[in-house]
Amino acid sequence: MSTKNFLQAAPALVIAMLGTSVAADALADDAVSPTSTTPDEPRRPLLWHAGQDTGSTPGVTQSVLSPRTHAEERAFAFLLDPSTPSKGDVGLEYRIGLASGVAADRPLPSTVAASGAEHALTLGYGVTDRIAPFAQVSVLEPATGSGNPLATGRVGARFQLTRPDRNFRMTVATAAFRDFDGTFGGYARLAASYDIERLRIAGNLHAEHAFHQGRDPVDVLVLAGASYRVLDEFRVGIEYVGQDLEEAFDDQTQAEGGARNFVGPNVALDVVHDVVQLVAGAAVGVDRKSPPVVGSLAMLMTF
Repeated sequence: MSTKNFLQAAPALVIAMLGTSVAADALADDAVSPTSTTPDEPRRPLLWHAGQDTGSTPGVTQSVLSPRTHAEERAFAFLLDPSTPSKGDVGLEYRIGLASGVAADRPLPSTVAASGAEHALTLGYGVTDRIAPFAQVSVLEPATGSGNPLATGRVGARFQLTRPDRNFRMTVATAAFRDFDGTFGGYARLAASYDIERLRIAGNLHAEHAFHQGRDPVDVLVLAGASYRVLDEFRVGIEYVGQDLEEAFDDQTQAEGGARNFVGPNVALDVVHDVVQLVAGAAVGVDRKSPPVVGSLAMLMTF
C-alpha cells in the first residue's frame, strides 16, 4: 500500500479499531445482562447515562438519573447521535444553520461568500427500536436576498446495531439525496458513542458519492465530539468536523475546494422530558480555507 493510500485510509482504520474494541466490551456486558425478556419481565428502561452500580442486580450498571421516555437524543449540533426513535415514536426536527451556498449540501459551509440560511425539516419514525426511516426537505435562502430560494431533499433510514440501553451504541444511516443544483447521490454514515458516567464520547464516519462527472469519486467527512451532562436536562460539549478530507491528499482534484476543519462548542437542552429537545452549536474554522465562524440550531419534537 502506498503512503498516499495509507493516509487516506487511516481515519477509517482508526475508527474501525476503536469501534471494535468498544463493541467487544459492549458484547461482554450483554453476556452478563441477557437481552431476552418474558411477558412478565418488563424491559430495562432507557437511561440518561452510565451511572453507578445500584447493587440490585449483580453486574448490571444502572443510572442514578431519571429514565428516558423516548430513546432518540440530540446531544450534538453537527454529529449524528447513534440513538434512534423508540418503536412507534414519530420525530419531527427543524434545523436552521449557515448553508454551503454551493451545490454540495454539507454539514458546514464551503464558503461564506455566497452563504445563506438553510432550513431543514426532517420526519422520522421508529418502525422498531432499531430501525427508523426518515425523510428530509431543505430550503436554502440566499443571504443576499437577490436569488430565489432553492429546495432539495433526501430519504433514507437509520439502523441501530446495538441495544438502545447500552453504554456503547452504534448506528448506520444510509440515504439517497439531491443537491441544490439537481445532482443525485447517496451516502452512508457510521455513528458511534460511549457513555462514561455523565460523559458521552461520539464519532461519525461519513462517505458519500454524487453522480456527477465534476465531483469527487467519494467525499469523506470525520466528526468527533464529547458531551457532558451537567444536569438531567442540560448538556455542554465540543465538536470537531473534518469536511472533504479526501481532498487533503489530492491536489489535482478538489471539486469542493479542498479539505476544511472546524472546532466549536455546543449546548443541548431537554425542554419537556424528551418530548422537546434543543441543541445549538458554533464552529470555528482552524485553517485558511475554512469559514471563520458557522453555526447550527435544531429543535426535535417526539410524539
